[in-house]
Amino acid sequence: VTSGARLRVGMAGRRLEKHLDIVAPSKTNGPSYGAYRNFDLVAPLGIVPSLPLRMHFTLTEADRQFAKAFLESISVSHRDYVVMAPGSKDQKKQWHVEGFVELAKRLRAEPALSVVVIYAPDERPEAEAVTRLAGEGIHLAPSTTLPQAVALIEGARLLICNDCAINHLSTTLQTPALSLFGKSHPHRWSPGSAFSGKRHLYKPRNERPSNSGSDFGISVEEAFTAAVELLNTSSPS
Repeated sequence: VTSGARLRVGMAGRRLEKHLDIVAPSKTNGPSYGAYRNFDLVAPLGIVPSLPLRMHFTLTEADRQFAKAFLESISVSHRDYVVMAPGSKDQKKQWHVEGFVELAKRLRAEPALSVVVIYAPDERPEAEAVTRLAGEGIHLAPSTTLPQAVALIEGARLLICNDCAINHLSTTLQTPALSLFGKSHPHRWSPGSAFSGKRHLYKPRNERPSNSGSDFGISVEEAFTAAVELLNTSSPS
Protein backbone atom coordinates (compact mmCIF):
# COMPACT_ATOMS: atom_id res chain seq x y z
CA VAL A 1 0.00 0.00 0.00
CA THR A 2 2.85 2.41 0.83
CA SER A 3 5.25 1.13 -1.83
CA GLY A 4 4.75 4.09 -4.15
CA ALA A 5 4.05 1.73 -7.07
CA ARG A 6 2.01 3.17 -9.94
CA LEU A 7 -0.26 0.13 -9.94
CA ARG A 8 -1.13 -2.25 -7.14
CA VAL A 9 -2.39 -5.64 -8.31
CA GLY A 10 -3.71 -8.36 -6.02
CA MET A 11 -6.14 -11.24 -5.67
CA ALA A 12 -9.81 -10.76 -4.90
CA GLY A 13 -10.97 -11.69 -1.44
CA ARG A 14 -7.81 -10.59 0.35
CA ARG A 15 -7.65 -8.19 3.29
CA LEU A 16 -6.04 -5.34 1.32
CA GLU A 17 -8.33 -5.62 -1.70
CA LYS A 18 -9.79 -2.13 -1.20
CA HIS A 19 -6.32 -0.62 -1.68
CA LEU A 20 -5.70 -2.31 -5.04
CA ASP A 21 -5.87 -0.63 -8.44
CA ILE A 22 -6.43 -3.93 -10.25
CA VAL A 23 -8.14 -6.91 -8.64
CA ALA A 24 -7.47 -10.35 -10.12
CA PRO A 25 -10.41 -12.74 -9.73
CA SER A 26 -9.79 -15.69 -7.44
CA LYS A 27 -10.64 -18.97 -9.19
CA THR A 28 -12.25 -21.30 -6.68
CA ASN A 29 -14.22 -23.70 -8.88
CA GLY A 30 -12.56 -27.02 -9.68
CA PRO A 31 -8.91 -28.04 -9.47
CA SER A 32 -6.47 -25.16 -9.49
CA TYR A 33 -2.86 -26.11 -8.82
CA GLY A 34 -1.14 -23.59 -6.57
CA ALA A 35 1.68 -22.82 -8.99
CA TYR A 36 -0.88 -22.02 -11.68
CA ARG A 37 -2.87 -19.75 -9.37
CA ASN A 38 0.13 -17.44 -9.12
CA PHE A 39 -0.29 -16.64 -12.80
CA ASP A 40 -3.91 -15.57 -12.19
CA LEU A 41 -2.40 -12.53 -10.48
CA VAL A 42 -0.81 -11.19 -13.68
CA ALA A 43 -3.65 -12.14 -16.05
CA PRO A 44 -5.30 -8.68 -15.76
CA LEU A 45 -2.03 -7.23 -17.10
CA GLY A 46 -2.35 -9.33 -20.24
CA ILE A 47 0.23 -11.91 -19.18
CA VAL A 48 -1.43 -15.24 -19.91
CA PRO A 49 0.87 -18.28 -20.09
CA SER A 50 0.29 -21.21 -22.40
CA LEU A 51 -0.87 -24.27 -20.50
CA PRO A 52 0.31 -26.71 -19.42
CA LEU A 53 3.25 -24.87 -17.95
CA ARG A 54 6.66 -26.46 -18.09
CA MET A 55 8.54 -26.29 -14.82
CA HIS A 56 12.34 -26.25 -14.66
CA PHE A 57 14.90 -27.33 -12.07
CA THR A 58 18.60 -27.19 -12.90
CA LEU A 59 20.66 -30.33 -12.39
CA THR A 60 24.41 -30.31 -12.89
CA GLU A 61 26.50 -33.11 -14.29
CA ALA A 62 27.85 -33.61 -10.76
CA ASP A 63 24.30 -34.20 -9.47
CA ARG A 64 23.68 -36.84 -12.11
CA GLN A 65 27.06 -38.45 -11.47
CA PHE A 66 26.19 -38.67 -7.77
CA ALA A 67 22.99 -40.55 -8.61
CA LYS A 68 24.78 -42.80 -11.08
CA ALA A 69 27.53 -43.68 -8.60
CA PHE A 70 25.05 -44.55 -5.86
CA LEU A 71 22.96 -46.74 -8.16
CA GLU A 72 26.09 -48.55 -9.34
CA SER A 73 27.09 -49.15 -5.71
CA ILE A 74 23.83 -51.02 -5.07
CA SER A 75 23.81 -52.73 -8.51
CA VAL A 76 20.61 -51.03 -9.64
CA SER A 77 20.21 -49.99 -13.26
CA HIS A 78 18.80 -46.76 -14.68
CA ARG A 79 14.98 -46.93 -14.89
CA ASP A 80 14.92 -50.17 -12.88
CA TYR A 81 13.80 -48.68 -9.59
CA VAL A 82 11.14 -46.69 -7.76
CA VAL A 83 11.95 -43.78 -5.47
CA MET A 84 10.02 -43.50 -2.20
CA ALA A 85 10.00 -40.45 0.07
CA PRO A 86 8.06 -41.62 3.16
CA GLY A 87 8.82 -38.62 5.37
CA SER A 88 7.24 -35.20 5.70
CA LYS A 89 8.07 -32.04 7.60
CA ASP A 90 4.43 -32.02 8.70
CA GLN A 91 3.60 -35.28 10.49
CA LYS A 92 -0.09 -34.80 9.68
CA LYS A 93 0.77 -35.08 5.97
CA GLN A 94 2.66 -38.34 6.40
CA TRP A 95 1.07 -41.59 5.25
CA HIS A 96 1.84 -44.34 7.74
CA VAL A 97 5.26 -45.97 7.64
CA GLU A 98 3.64 -49.42 7.68
CA GLY A 99 1.90 -48.56 4.43
CA PHE A 100 5.15 -47.56 2.74
CA VAL A 101 6.76 -50.78 4.01
CA GLU A 102 4.04 -53.01 2.54
CA LEU A 103 3.93 -51.00 -0.68
CA ALA A 104 7.70 -51.34 -1.09
CA LYS A 105 7.44 -55.11 -0.59
CA ARG A 106 4.70 -55.36 -3.23
CA LEU A 107 6.65 -53.35 -5.77
CA ARG A 108 9.74 -55.42 -5.13
CA ALA A 109 7.84 -58.70 -5.53
CA GLU A 110 5.54 -58.15 -8.51
CA PRO A 111 7.03 -55.61 -10.93
CA ALA A 112 10.40 -56.80 -9.49
CA LEU A 113 11.69 -53.26 -9.13
CA SER A 114 14.20 -52.06 -6.58
CA VAL A 115 13.16 -49.25 -4.26
CA VAL A 116 15.39 -46.31 -3.31
CA VAL A 117 14.28 -44.43 -0.20
CA ILE A 118 15.15 -40.72 0.02
CA TYR A 119 14.64 -38.25 2.84
CA ALA A 120 15.26 -34.76 4.13
CA PRO A 121 17.62 -34.49 7.13
CA ASP A 122 14.78 -34.63 9.70
CA GLU A 123 13.01 -37.47 7.86
CA ARG A 124 15.76 -40.07 8.14
CA PRO A 125 14.06 -42.13 10.94
CA GLU A 126 11.05 -42.89 8.71
CA ALA A 127 13.31 -43.69 5.76
CA GLU A 128 15.44 -46.03 7.88
CA ALA A 129 12.34 -47.77 9.22
CA VAL A 130 10.95 -48.41 5.73
CA THR A 131 14.31 -49.73 4.52
CA ARG A 132 14.82 -51.98 7.54
CA LEU A 133 11.31 -53.43 7.65
CA ALA A 134 10.77 -53.87 3.90
CA GLY A 135 13.88 -56.01 3.51
CA GLU A 136 15.89 -57.07 0.48
CA GLY A 137 15.92 -54.82 -2.56
CA ILE A 138 14.92 -51.71 -0.59
CA HIS A 139 17.85 -49.28 -0.43
CA LEU A 140 18.39 -46.28 1.81
CA ALA A 141 19.92 -43.43 -0.16
CA PRO A 142 22.82 -41.54 1.37
CA SER A 143 22.18 -38.02 2.62
CA THR A 144 21.57 -35.85 -0.43
CA THR A 145 21.28 -32.25 -1.45
CA LEU A 146 17.96 -31.35 -3.03
CA PRO A 147 19.42 -31.49 -6.57
CA GLN A 148 20.96 -34.90 -5.86
CA ALA A 149 17.57 -36.21 -4.69
CA VAL A 150 15.96 -34.86 -7.85
CA ALA A 151 18.67 -36.56 -9.93
CA LEU A 152 17.75 -39.89 -8.31
CA ILE A 153 14.09 -39.29 -9.17
CA GLU A 154 15.02 -38.35 -12.74
CA GLY A 155 16.34 -41.86 -13.39
CA ALA A 156 13.47 -43.69 -11.68
CA ARG A 157 10.37 -45.31 -13.14
CA LEU A 158 8.16 -43.76 -10.46
CA LEU A 159 8.17 -41.47 -7.42
CA ILE A 160 5.91 -42.26 -4.46
CA CYS A 161 5.66 -39.63 -1.75
CA ASN A 162 3.48 -37.63 0.60
CA ASP A 163 2.14 -34.15 -0.03
CA CYS A 164 5.56 -32.51 0.20
CA ALA A 165 8.10 -30.34 -1.61
CA ILE A 166 9.59 -33.24 -3.57
CA ASN A 167 6.14 -33.89 -5.06
CA HIS A 168 6.09 -30.37 -6.51
CA LEU A 169 9.63 -30.74 -7.82
CA SER A 170 8.53 -33.85 -9.70
CA THR A 171 6.73 -31.51 -12.12
CA THR A 172 10.14 -30.61 -13.55
CA LEU A 173 10.72 -34.22 -14.59
CA GLN A 174 9.11 -36.76 -16.90
CA THR A 175 9.11 -39.32 -14.08
CA PRO A 176 5.54 -40.28 -13.08
CA ALA A 177 4.63 -39.47 -9.47
CA LEU A 178 2.06 -40.79 -7.00
CA SER A 179 1.33 -38.66 -3.94
CA LEU A 180 -0.70 -39.64 -0.88
CA PHE A 181 -2.82 -36.84 0.56
CA GLY A 182 -4.35 -36.66 4.01
CA LYS A 183 -4.33 -33.26 5.69
CA SER A 184 -4.55 -30.90 2.72
CA HIS A 185 -6.86 -30.91 -0.28
CA PRO A 186 -5.26 -32.02 -3.56
CA HIS A 187 -7.36 -29.78 -5.79
CA ARG A 188 -4.94 -26.96 -4.99
CA TRP A 189 -1.81 -28.73 -3.84
CA SER A 190 -1.48 -31.76 -6.12
CA PRO A 191 0.41 -31.57 -9.43
CA GLY A 192 -2.03 -34.26 -10.54
CA SER A 193 -4.61 -31.54 -11.12
CA ALA A 194 -2.41 -29.89 -13.75
CA PHE A 195 0.21 -32.32 -15.10
CA SER A 196 -0.12 -35.64 -16.90
CA GLY A 197 1.77 -38.51 -15.31
CA LYS A 198 1.23 -37.06 -11.82
CA ARG A 199 -1.47 -38.64 -9.70
CA HIS A 200 -2.71 -38.40 -6.13
CA LEU A 201 -4.82 -40.53 -3.83
CA TYR A 202 -7.12 -38.75 -1.40
CA LYS A 203 -10.27 -39.48 0.57
CA PRO A 204 -12.27 -36.66 2.16
CA ARG A 205 -12.52 -37.04 5.91
CA ASN A 206 -16.24 -37.86 5.78
CA GLU A 207 -15.48 -40.81 3.49
CA ARG A 208 -12.73 -42.32 5.62
CA PRO A 209 -13.38 -45.27 7.94
CA SER A 210 -13.97 -44.20 11.53
CA ASN A 211 -10.80 -46.00 12.63
CA SER A 212 -8.56 -44.44 9.98
CA GLY A 213 -5.60 -42.41 11.19
CA SER A 214 -2.32 -41.82 9.43
CA ASP A 215 -3.38 -44.17 6.65
CA PHE A 216 -5.75 -41.38 5.49
CA GLY A 217 -8.27 -44.09 4.58
CA ILE A 218 -6.00 -45.15 1.69
CA SER A 219 -5.23 -48.86 1.60
CA VAL A 220 -1.96 -50.40 0.45
CA GLU A 221 -3.91 -52.17 -2.28
CA GLU A 222 -5.24 -48.86 -3.61
CA ALA A 223 -1.76 -47.35 -3.57
CA PHE A 224 -0.25 -50.40 -5.26
CA THR A 225 -2.91 -50.41 -8.00
CA ALA A 226 -2.31 -46.71 -8.71
CA ALA A 227 1.46 -47.24 -8.71
CA VAL A 228 1.26 -50.10 -11.22
CA GLU A 229 -1.00 -48.04 -13.49
CA LEU A 230 1.57 -45.24 -13.50
CA LEU A 231 4.42 -47.70 -14.05
CA ASN A 232 2.61 -49.00 -17.10
CA THR A 233 2.76 -45.49 -18.59
CA SER A 234 6.51 -45.07 -18.07
CA SER A 235 9.21 -46.50 -20.28
CA PRO A 236 11.60 -49.02 -18.70
CA SER A 237 14.45 -47.73 -20.88
